[in-house]
Amino acid sequence: MLVTFLIAGYIGGVMGFLSHLYQNKGVIKPPKKVRSGYQIGFWLNVFMGSTAAVLATGLLTGEQSIRNIIVVSIVAGLGGERFLISRGVQLAEKKEKEQQDIDKRLLQLEKLFEK
Repeated sequence: MLVTFLIAGYIGGVMGFLSHLYQNKGVIKPPKKVRSGYQIGFWLNVFMGSTAAVLATGLLTGEQSIRNIIVVSIVAGLGGERFLISRGVQLAEKKEKEQQDIDKRLLQLEKLFEK
């Protein structure tokens, strides 16, 4: 069982690294310090890919054949990062919509107090 998770984590990490290369057009972003803290660069993609692969392997594979483990790890390693990106976009859109609603309400209040 431990070997299964190690294989899944390794494959997921490699797929997370490849996902990082794809997102950044072939440029590897190394870890660096910034004003607000520390950016871990490509290691975040590796970690997310391996974590998604281990979780998916543990949850989704009923039959523990090496083929199933590899396929699920590849899909989860790539898909885990995509899920996070799409979730971030959804949250940004929601935040923007809420900000527009707040601005509308402020305008209504300003008009109300002007009279």
